[in-house]
Amino acid sequence: MGRRFKVGGWRKITTATWDAPNDPQIYGDVDVDAGAVLDFIREAREKADVKLTVTHVVGKALAHALNENPDLNVRLYRGNFI
Repeated sequence: MGRRFKVGGWRKITTATWDAPNDPQIYGDVDVDAGAVLDFIREAREKADVKLTVTHVVGKALAHALNENPDLNVRLYRGNFI
C-alpha cells in the first residue's frame, strides 16, 4: 500500500458530507470554458486529418498533471489518503 496521511481540514468536512458511492469512484461536476480546446481540436483535425477528441486532450492533460504532482493520485481509505 502507498504512503498514508490523515484527512484533515476542509477535506475531512467534504468527505464526511458525501454519501458512500455504489462503486469506488467519487464523481463531481465542473463547468469550464472549453472554447480554446475545441478550436485546437478542430484545427488539428483539419491540418492532420486525425480523430482527436476532448477525451484525448483531457487524458493528456491529466497524465501531465499527475506526472508533475504525484501526490494528487490518491484514494481515500478509512479516513486516510493513500
